[in-house]
Amino acid sequence: MRGRLLAVTAIVLLGLVSGATAASAHNSLASTDPADGTTVAVAPAAVTLTFDEPAQALGSQIRVTGPDGAVVSTGDVVLSGSTVAEHLVDVRPAGTYTVAWRITSTDGHPVSGSFSFTATGAAGASTATAPATADPATAAPTTSVAGSTASASPLPSGTLVIAPSPTPSGSTGASTGISPGLVAGFVILVAGAGAAALLVARRRGR
Repeated sequence: MRGRLLAVTAIVLLGLVSGATAASAHNSLASTDPADGTTVAVAPAAVTLTFDEPAQALGSQIRVTGPDGAVVSTGDVVLSGSTVAEHLVDVRPAGTYTVAWRITSTDGHPVSGSFSFTATGAAGASTATAPATADPATAAPTTSVAGSTASASPLPSGTLVIAPSPTPSGSTGASTGISPGLVAGFVILVAGAGAAALLVARRRGR
C-alpha cells in the first residue's frame, strides 16, 4: 500500500514538472517600443517587440493599423535575438496606432497580443508648396516697342503724359524752323515798303 502511494506521488510530481517545463517554454513579451499606452512626438518608422526568448520566424507577424484604420505595416517581420520588429510605411499620420502581434515561441506554440500608442505629429508628409503667382491687380502692364515687349512702370496719379508728334511719311526728321508762308509774307512786306519809299521820294522831288 505504501509502495503504491509513493508511485502515485511520483507520477503526479512528474506531471507537474513536465507541465511547468512546457509552460516555461512559451515566449513571454517583455517590452514594446513604443510602449503600450504611451504618446510619442512623431509616428515611428518601426515598432519593436522584445521577448524573454528568441521567436521563430515561421508564423510570426505584426500588423499595425493607423488612425484611419488603414494598415501601415509593410514587409516581413525582422528577428534579431529576442526582438521582433516590423517596419511602417513612409507616410504616417498623427493619431492612435494599434499593434496586433502573433509570434511562434521556441517550443513551436503561438503567442499573441496587442497594444496601442499615440503619435502627436505626422511623419513623411509632403511639405512641398505650389509656387507663388503674381497678383493680376498689381502686375505691371507691358508695352510693345518695335516688336519687343517691355514692362511699363505705372505712373503716379496726376502725372501729365505728352506723347511725341508723329513724323510725316518721307520726312527726315530735320526742321528749318521757317515755314514757306512766313517767307512769302516777308517778301511781300519788303516789296510794299520799297514801293512806299519810292513814292515818297518822287513826291519830294517835285
